[in-house]
Amino acid sequence: MVERRRSPRKRVIYSAKATYAGRQALIDGVVRNLSEGGARFDADQAIAVPDSFELEMPHEGATRRARVTWRHDHSIGLAFDAPGKR
Repeated sequence: MVERRRSPRKRVIYSAKATYAGRQALIDGVVRNLSEGGARFDADQAIAVPDSFELEMPHEGATRRARVTWRHDHSIGLAFDAPGKR
C-alpha cells in the first residue's frame, strides 16, 4: 500500500468536537489518528458533519479548521487547513 500522507500519523484516542454553523452546532466524536496535516474522526453522527468545520481537540489544546477528504460509515478523514486559511 502506498502511503499518501505528507507527515506521519500517530494513533491516538482523543475526544473531540466538530463545530459549525457559527459554533451553534456540534457533534461529539473521537480522533483515532492524528498527523500534522489531518486526522481520522469517528462519530455516530458522522454523516451530519459538513464538508468544512472546526475540529476542537481539548487534549491537544487546539482547534483546527478541517475539511473532509473521505467518508466511510461512522468515520471521516480530515485534512487540516493551513492556519489563517478559511
